[in-house]
Amino acid sequence: MNNFSEDLKKVLLAGIGAVATTIEKSKDVVDELVKKGELTVEQGKALNEEIKETIESVISQTYTNWEMIILDDGSKDNSVDVIRNYCLKDSRIKLYQHHNNENKGLAETLKLGIEKANGSWLVFLESDDTITPNYIEKKLDVIEKNPDIKFIFNDVNCFGDSGRVKEMEKYFISQKSKIIQNPNPRNFLCDFEEFNIIPTFST
Repeated sequence: MNNFSEDLKKVLLAGIGAVATTIEKSKDVVDELVKKGELTVEQGKALNEEIKETIESVISQTYTNWEMIILDDGSKDNSVDVIRNYCLKDSRIKLYQHHNNENKGLAETLKLGIEKANGSWLVFLESDDTITPNYIEKKLDVIEKNPDIKFIFNDVNCFGDSGRVKEMEKYFISQKSKIIQNPNPRNFLCDFEEFNIIPTFST
């Protein structure tokens, strides 16, 4: 695949701080609801177990010409050891960390990943995400049929913590109704002037 467009990299790097701030604020809202007792969060899997499922879902793709860049933002468990084992087994998987294993937050970590990217397209996955085996293949089919598009996002299925799933599903339903009001693909710039139409970062 061709190198990721340097111009597009600059645009992404310029805007990534605002996106990261929005995501972190939404997580802060959930944490505040938990503190108030208005939302119950069940104990989930350990991060090192979740990252295994994320990596395996990428390895299982029907389309095989991919590069997986994993960014560690100062984790304190054995997740890095788990990731390094995958890197040794599959050269398509690469691990990057901040200097001295610092925790620099979402915005700086995403910037690091974008700077290291070599492909023509980026797919963002968080450590508790998985993708279906034909995910990349289906996205590439959309790209081939619509060569002028620059950005793709899709619906998601929530799983895990039942309290959080219930709250997130309400949000996704409201966002989806706004998205499907008009035919796609289309120019979303006007939509972004009114609200953030992307339902989640990991789509």
